[in-house]
Amino acid sequence: MPVTLQALLAERRFRLRLATPAEELPDEALSAPISWVHSSDLEDPTPFLDAGHLLLTDGTQFPVEQTAPEFYEQYAQRLVDRGIRGLGFATQVVHGHLPDAVRQACRRMRLPLFEVPERIPFIAIIQHVAEANAAEQNARMSWLLTAQRAIARAARRPDSLPAILGELERQLDSWVALFDAAGEPVHLPNLRSAPARSLPALRREVQASLARDVQGLWRIENEELAVTFQTIGRRGSMRGVLAIGRGDPLDIASNELVGSVIGFASVALDHHRSLDAARGSLRSAVLELLLQGSPEAAARVARPVWGSLPGDTVHLVSALSAVPPEGESHRPRHPVRGLEGLVMPGASARRRFHAVLDGEVVVVCVPDELPQVLDLLRRHEVVAGISGPVPAQHCAQALREARRAREWAAQHGRESAFIDEFARAGVLGMIPDADARLFAGRLLSPLRETGRKDGAELLETARVWLKHECAWNAAAAELGLHRHSLRNRIDALGRLLELDLGTIAGRFQLWAALQAADEE
Repeated sequence: MPVTLQALLAERRFRLRLATPAEELPDEALSAPISWVHSSDLEDPTPFLDAGHLLLTDGTQFPVEQTAPEFYEQYAQRLVDRGIRGLGFATQVVHGHLPDAVRQACRRMRLPLFEVPERIPFIAIIQHVAEANAAEQNARMSWLLTAQRAIARAARRPDSLPAILGELERQLDSWVALFDAAGEPVHLPNLRSAPARSLPALRREVQASLARDVQGLWRIENEELAVTFQTIGRRGSMRGVLAIGRGDPLDIASNELVGSVIGFASVALDHHRSLDAARGSLRSAVLELLLQGSPEAAARVARPVWGSLPGDTVHLVSALSAVPPEGESHRPRHPVRGLEGLVMPGASARRRFHAVLDGEVVVVCVPDELPQVLDLLRRHEVVAGISGPVPAQHCAQALREARRAREWAAQHGRESAFIDEFARAGVLGMIPDADARLFAGRLLSPLRETGRKDGAELLETARVWLKHECAWNAAAAELGLHRHSLRNRIDALGRLLELDLGTIAGRFQLWAALQAADEE
C-alpha cells in the first residue's frame, strides 16, 4: 500500500503528533497516498511542489514575534491550492513549540498539520516514504507481470474474448463491460454484470465518446457511476469501448494491464464479430426452416449451438427501426442493432431466439417471454408486430400476422401491436390513415365542388341514418323529419356522390368515407 499520512503518524520511531483535529479535516485527508516528501523554509515553496507531496519545515519563514494572521492563512491556502497532503512542523529548532498562528491557519484551511518533535531528522522521514513507495511500486510491477501472463494465457483459449475480460475482472476485482462500435453492450457469458440501473448512463457515455471519435482513457465518478472507460481502436476506426466498474481510479500498473487487454480485445473483438455473423446466418437458416413448416429439421440444425428451440406453441415478433432512411416513406426500414440480449445461450434458448431477414428482426418465443422481448425491443426505437400463439409448424402464418400487425402499428404511430388489435380495427384498419383520408376526400368532393349550401345537412343526415343501421323511422324521429323527407335527402346525396345507397356496397362506401372524414 502507498504511504499515507495516517500510516506515517502511526510510525512510532518518528513520534509525530497531529495538531489539526482529525474530525475537522476533509474526507480521506489522512488516507490519501503521499507521492513524495519535500522540505523547505521558503515563504512560498509551491513552485517546487506537486499535488500529493508532503511538506516539512522548521519554521524559519515564520517570525518569532507575532505578525498578521493573513500571513499564515495565505501560506496555508497556497499549500491547499497546490494539493499538498499536509505540513510537518519541526519544533525545538527555530520555534520551541508550534506557533498558535500556524495551528489556527491550518485549522481554518483544513490542512493537516503535524509536529515533528525533538529534532527528528527530515531525511529519515523522506527516506522512509521513498523506500515504502519504491517497495510498493516494485510490488505493483511484479503484480503487473503476473497479471499480464494470466491475460496472455486467457488469450490462447478458444473463448478468448470472455476469457480475457474475465481475467481482467479477477485481477482488478471489478466488473468489466464491453461495448461495440455502435455503443451497444456486447453480451459475453460468465462475466460480472454491470448494475442494471447504470446501463442507460453507461450506454449514453459510451455513445457520446464514440460520436466524438477521440481515442483515450477517462473516468466518470458521480452518484450513478464510478467507472473507468478506455476506447478500443483509433480515430476514424473505433471498434468499441471497455468500461471498468471500480470505486477507486486505476493506478499506473492497472492502466498498463488495461492497455495490454485492449490489444488482445481488439483482435478478439474482430473474431467475435465474425463468429456473431456466422451465428446470425445460422439463426436465419433455422428461421427459414421454421417458415417452411419443418420444425424438426430446424431443431436438428440448432441443437449443437443453442440446444432446443422454443416450445411447441410460439409467438413471432416482427420488428424494424422506427427511424426511416432519408427520403423514404414513413414506414420503418432500418435494421435493428444491439440485440445480443435476445439470444439466450444453452438450454434457455428453447424460450426465445431471433434472426434477421433483410434488416427485419424476427423473434420466435414462448408466450411468457413476450413481455421481456417487447421490453428489450422498446429500448431500440423499433416498431413491432406480434402474432397470435401458433404451433411451431405454422410459423409462416404467424410471421404474416406479425408483419401485418407491425405495419398497422406504424400507420397509427404506435410502438407495437398484437394481431388481435389489428383484427378488431376491422376492414378500415387495413387502410393507412393517409389513404383513408384521400378516399374520403375524393368521394365527398362533389359536396364542396357543387357549392351546395345543404352539404353539411346532407352529411349529418347520412350519419344519423347509418347510426340507426339505415332504419328510416328511427333516423327520421331523431332528425325530426318525415320519413319521406329523409328518403329524399338520402336519394339526393346518393345522386350527388354517384352511389347507389339502396345497396350494401354503396352504404358501406359512404360509412367508410364518413368514418375517415371524422378522424381528420
